[in-house]
Amino acid sequence: MTEDPSLNAGRSSLLSALKQVEVKMTEDHARLLTVLKQVEKYQKGFQAGGPFCAELDSSQAICSSVDQVMYEMDEPYRAAHEDIIFDLFVRWPEYSGERKFPVPHPTKSPEEGFYATTFGMWSGEYGEARFRLLRFMIETLEAELCPNTPC
Repeated sequence: MTEDPSLNAGRSSLLSALKQVEVKMTEDHARLLTVLKQVEKYQKGFQAGGPFCAELDSSQAICSSVDQVMYEMDEPYRAAHEDIIFDLFVRWPEYSGERKFPVPHPTKSPEEGFYATTFGMWSGEYGEARFRLLRFMIETLEAELCPNTPC
């Protein structure tokens, strides 16, 4: 029995489309990894009085920091980046259970802690947890993008 040639063409077309999606996803992950590393550098620099992005300050959490750094780098912020970020949040072992407020606060609910520490997002016990989340995001993306070599 011979196979219908249109089925082979359809399969080939589908495989090609899937490869394009995979490449785009990898590009989005790699772009986000670069941005997250810059966020970490700027937030650590801001805390230490060193190099930082003029538009970034300690009142900005991870999402707004990513948005600001992407703007500074003239990178378009895409919905795919947000999806990747939220996926990483829920995979973090310390995840608060709140998508918009992923960092647990030591004494308050995640949302209350977020708004109570507007200018202390990156300092103290709460800030240390935010840095741990950021580091987790970077290390997870590095492991996924460069499994056998440093990124």
